[in-house]
Amino acid sequence: MKIDLKKAYDSIEWIFVEDMLIALKFPTQMVNWIMQCVTTPSYTLSLNGSQFGYVKGRRGLRQGDPLSPLLFTLCLEYFTRILAMKGDVSSVKILMRAMLTFSLASGLTINSSKLDVYMNGLPDSEVAHILNITGFKQGSFPFHYLGVDISYKRLSDDEYHRAPAVSWESCCQDKTKGGLGVANCYLWNVASIAKNSWWIANKKDSLWVCWVHHIYIKQTDWWNYSPTINSSWVWRQISKVKNKLKLVMNVQHWLQKPFSSQITYECLMTTGEQVTWGPFVWNRLCSPKVNFIICLFAKNRLLTKQRVLRFGVLSDGLCCICAAAQKSQEHLLFGCHFNMQCLQLVSQWLGMNWSSISLDDMLHWKYRSLLKKQVVMACIASLIYSMWACRNSAKHDGCIPRPAKVLQQVQSMVKFWLQVIHSEGNLLKSRPWLVARNLLIV
Repeated sequence: MKIDLKKAYDSIEWIFVEDMLIALKFPTQMVNWIMQCVTTPSYTLSLNGSQFGYVKGRRGLRQGDPLSPLLFTLCLEYFTRILAMKGDVSSVKILMRAMLTFSLASGLTINSSKLDVYMNGLPDSEVAHILNITGFKQGSFPFHYLGVDISYKRLSDDEYHRAPAVSWESCCQDKTKGGLGVANCYLWNVASIAKNSWWIANKKDSLWVCWVHHIYIKQTDWWNYSPTINSSWVWRQISKVKNKLKLVMNVQHWLQKPFSSQITYECLMTTGEQVTWGPFVWNRLCSPKVNFIICLFAKNRLLTKQRVLRFGVLSDGLCCICAAAQKSQEHLLFGCHFNMQCLQLVSQWLGMNWSSISLDDMLHWKYRSLLKKQVVMACIASLIYSMWACRNSAKHDGCIPRPAKVLQQVQSMVKFWLQVIHSEGNLLKSRPWLVARNLLIV
C-alpha cells in the first residue's frame, strides 16, 4: 500500500505526541521539556506588512523547527507497527480498523485521493473484494517512490536506468565551470585512500608501513608493484588507487609536498572549461529553485517538448501556448508571442530596450553598478523561471496567466531577495533607481 497523510504536521494531536514519548520510555523531565516547546506556539496574521490578531495553537508541529521531524518520525512508529499484514481479505479488514484507530488517536487522517494498493498473484475475485473494502485505487508495477522504481520482480535495464538531465560528473564540477559544486564522494574517498600510497612511497616511520614493505612490497618499487591474487581485499583496493594516481597526476611532484586530501581530490577531478553564465545562474538575488531552473536553461537541458519528442513520448512538439512552432528553449524566450509580451513588460519596467537582442546581449549589457547588474540579471532569471512555470501550467492545468501577472511575480521575487540579501547601506548608490522601480520602500 502507498499511503498519504493529509496535512500531517498541522493536524497531529499534542496529547498523542506526549503519549508516544512516554510509551517509548523517554525520561519524564525530557518529555516535559519537549512538550513545553511543542505546546507554546502562537500565530498572528500579516496583512499588507502589518500584523493583526493573536491565535493560540492547539495542535500540530511547527514546520521549520528542527525538533518537528524527529517527533513526527516517532509518532509514525506507532503507525508503522500496525501496517504489517498478509495479503488476504481478513488481514485487510484488520488493517482498516487499525488505521481508523490510529486516526482517532493521533488526529492524522488518510488522504483517500492519494491512496494506492498494489497486489500480485491474487485471484481477480479477491482483488475486487479488497478494493471494495478499502476504497483504494489499484496501482500497477513498477511504480516510482522517492526516486526509486518499486517492483515485485527484477527490473530490466530499460526500466531501471533513466538518463538524468545532467550527468553526475558535470554536477560535481565547480560552479565557475558549469557544475553545482557538489563533492564527488567516490573521488573524495579515492583521495582519502591515497594517503596510504603517500605514506608507503615516502616510507613513513610507522609500524604499518614497515609491515606492508616487509610482507607485500619487499624490494619492488611501489609504483610498479602489483598485488597477488591471495592479497586481502583492502590491500588490493589501495593498490588500485595507486594505479589511478599514476594515470592522472605527476606522482613524483605529489610526493615532494605534504599530503593534502583537497589537493589530491582536485587532481583527480576532470578539468572543465570556465563558463560565461556562472554569475547569471548563481545570482544571490534569486531563490534556489530559480537557480536550478536557470542552470538547466543555461545547459540547454530543460525538458521542453522538443527534447521529449526524441523519446517518442509525444506525438507533436508544438508550443502549448501559441501552437505555432516547436517548443524549444529558443522559442521559450524569444519565439512565443506570450513570452515576447512578458519580456517587453519587464524591459519597460527596468528601462531597457530588449525588443530584438539575444540573451547573451542581455548578460553583457553595460551596467553602471554591480548591484544594478545583479538586479537586472535576477529579473531575467526570474522571468525565465516564471515563463517556464506558465508553460507547465498551460500543459498540465490548461491555465495561462496574463503577462501582467508574470511581471508581478518577477517583481515580487526580486524585491523579496533584494531585501533579504542586501543591507540598507549597500543600496544607497542605486537607491533612486530601485525606488523608481518599486524594489525599495522609501
